[in-house]
Amino acid sequence: MPNLANRLSKGLEETGRLVRYKILEKISNQLSGYYVTGHHCFDYGESILMHLTRGAGAGSFHTLQPNKGRRFLPLVFLEDAELLKMYDFLPSLYPIFEDDSNVDIGFKRNRIRAEILPLLIKENMDFHKFYWNFHEWESFSFFDERELNEQIIKRKSEWFQIPKQNYEHLTKQQLKGILDSYLSILNFPPLYKNAFENFREQLGHGRAHLESNGYFLLREQSECIYIFRKDSAVFKSVESFWNENIFTAKWNHQIRTFESAEKDLMIRIQSPGEKMQMKYGKKEVSEIFREWKIPLLLRNHIPILYKKNLPIRILFSMFDPSLSDFPKAISESQ
Repeated sequence: MPNLANRLSKGLEETGRLVRYKILEKISNQLSGYYVTGHHCFDYGESILMHLTRGAGAGSFHTLQPNKGRRFLPLVFLEDAELLKMYDFLPSLYPIFEDDSNVDIGFKRNRIRAEILPLLIKENMDFHKFYWNFHEWESFSFFDERELNEQIIKRKSEWFQIPKQNYEHLTKQQLKGILDSYLSILNFPPLYKNAFENFREQLGHGRAHLESNGYFLLREQSECIYIFRKDSAVFKSVESFWNENIFTAKWNHQIRTFESAEKDLMIRIQSPGEKMQMKYGKKEVSEIFREWKIPLLLRNHIPILYKKNLPIRILFSMFDPSLSDFPKAISESQ
């Protein structure tokens, strides 16, 4: 980290922050999700004072946006008294680890926190109001079309997954708007009224399924809504080959490699009634798919790794990188 800080001509603390956010952003992009940080309105006050002492202009007041990229700051919604109260009882619920550098008055931020902020608090400064004078919440949307485009580029314009928490409290009009937004990015027209009403009615009973000429729209036991293009790579056959002692599998735009001196590995899909050896006894592969809540449409497409004709690993991660393979049984390089 010191070497990187020197190359970037930045302080060690700032360099560490940049690296940390870059890693979190990368993970969130891979999972098509968001990450949260513990920044609050008092932190905002510290940052503003830091910027002003360095000669910053009016733009500095818009730092620490409530959302930026895939980062979300939930604590900025707490008023000062609520935040202080939370910090009183939070340590009794969760362990809080304090960075040793936070008490080092050699850092300007720590001097501001220890010496200036208490004076402002004593003068009844409202940090929550101060923060929201320069920020807006209305601009945030979990369904931002720009972000949907980022997801679709990564998945090669083939499928989407909408978690239950992202649609369960929507009105009828909002739900249709969200589904139409996803379909639009997949280059499909909006849902017809009758088709949408039918799908929404099915949602009320649990499972839901709608098929058009170019896509499947469905919800099953996972309670996520999936949209799959019919020409998606998830419906293609897996490719596999040997190169000396390395076995390679290609499917859904992903590649997995495995090493075996005996060349006793192969890839295929599940067979009816097939069982996998577990630590204690055997378990039907179909039951594993049910437990992992894999959509029925995909269960005869997800690759399974076999050794000596016995199933040893289901490659769930080749369908969705946020899933782990089951079980993690052999050496793999990616």
